[in-house]
Amino acid sequence: MIDKHTSTDRLHSSDDPLIREAADFVQPHGRRLPGWKLLGWIGQRLSRWFGPYTALILFTSIGLGIMLGCVAIAEEIYESLDNPRDGITALDRPILHWMQELRTPALNRAVTVFTNLGDIVGMTVIALIITGILTIVYRRRTPLLLMLITALGSVAFTVLGKNLIGRPRPAHADAVPPYEGGFSFPSGHSLNSLALYGMIAYLVLILIRQWWLKILIVLGCLTFAACMGLSRIYLGQHWTTDVLTAWLVAIAWIIVVITGHRIFLAVAAARSRRQPGADGHAAG
Repeated sequence: MIDKHTSTDRLHSSDDPLIREAADFVQPHGRRLPGWKLLGWIGQRLSRWFGPYTALILFTSIGLGIMLGCVAIAEEIYESLDNPRDGITALDRPILHWMQELRTPALNRAVTVFTNLGDIVGMTVIALIITGILTIVYRRRTPLLLMLITALGSVAFTVLGKNLIGRPRPAHADAVPPYEGGFSFPSGHSLNSLALYGMIAYLVLILIRQWWLKILIVLGCLTFAACMGLSRIYLGQHWTTDVLTAWLVAIAWIIVVITGHRIFLAVAAARSRRQPGADGHAAG
């Protein structure tokens, strides 16, 4: 049996920075992470046929395909719930009317400024800044890889959902200007903010050691995403079901990407342990 320290040393000596990071998950604090044993078992079996990159791409591609299929199925579900008096969409108009009662000129301006942070430009800038900080401070490229995968999937779900379902937004009479164009379902602001900030929360959990700082940042990320979704309902730019569906899709996609990353690490570690004469490389 190969010594774990030897395996860890080989991972650390790899020329591939993403493979070097797998060493952290071979060490004791990495093995205590939730689900490590199960994913380690999966990684050992996948490593017989695939390298870590192939395993990551394969898993996330399959997950992306399945979820895009679920978005297509959501069109059929939406059609069956489109009667405003039936199903979950019955929540939309009462909640919108309740939000209208809360509106004041000052609050409208504040919420509009905040919701603009969730548009394409705002989310891109914020995500790049945070990802850049994590990459530079911790000298790792994993944040770049995972944020890219997360963003691509999130945009794909948003574009497909809007064009496939084509649900109209609330009427301008019920919304706060400036009014937005395009379709309503799902809420792109809600989906993208939760997906990206959820991934930031995951990166913080595996990179930062101080628990109080982990809790503080994770709560901040979740609060930001929740407030972004609520702002869309408050301003009358989206229906409640647009936001709820976006959150569900974002959570599912985060789970897929995180699991794919853990499989990537497990495959890299398994290959290193099985190849005592290797130089640390784990081809993908």
